[in-house]
Amino acid sequence: MRKHCLCARWLGCSYTRAILEKGEYLWEAYIDGVLVGSRKFHINEIGKVTKTNNPYFKVKTLKLYQDGYEGWKKLKRTQVLKKINRNTTKYLWVEFDMQNLVDKDYHYELFFNFYDDAGQHKGQVMREGFIDKGKKDYGYTFEAGWGNDKEGSWKDEQYTLEIIFMDTLVAAVSFDVATEEEEGTSRINYKHSTNHFFKRGK
Repeated sequence: MRKHCLCARWLGCSYTRAILEKGEYLWEAYIDGVLVGSRKFHINEIGKVTKTNNPYFKVKTLKLYQDGYEGWKKLKRTQVLKKINRNTTKYLWVEFDMQNLVDKDYHYELFFNFYDDAGQHKGQVMREGFIDKGKKDYGYTFEAGWGNDKEGSWKDEQYTLEIIFMDTLVAAVSFDVATEEEEGTSRINYKHSTNHFFKRGK
């Protein structure tokens, strides 16, 4: 059942904890009695995610490959890369595998952020959905791609991909860009960004 949050300040009311139980909420903003915007959000009851503890899921693998705009439709990946070719790469696709750790159901939002070697935010892809209850130890795969329909958009020598869950960094990986591809998997960093300009996580 959808619930309404009547708090005048976000998470600033004395009764906030009594209101924000598990469930789906609708945040509405009014000016002079006129609705000017709304946003749906969810509250889970599993626990807080930190850089040292994620009670929701365990990161299993993170693989990179290049393809076109509809690369996610391919059922089998034949080439996993740790270095991409700037002259031929259109989209860089991420295959993110995780293992669910709880029997409870929950909503999720995963943000895939791409940064260049100067630390500039180049792009973001979001995946959101719902994990059913009774699915502890089940594996899930998420795919996200970022790039351009034409070759030549990957101009820097190195990029960093960060995966954010519950406003916390859960995995990061850096990959090189050159004039030739190189197969292999890059080392996953689970606690902080491999981009020296950013040290995220809580």
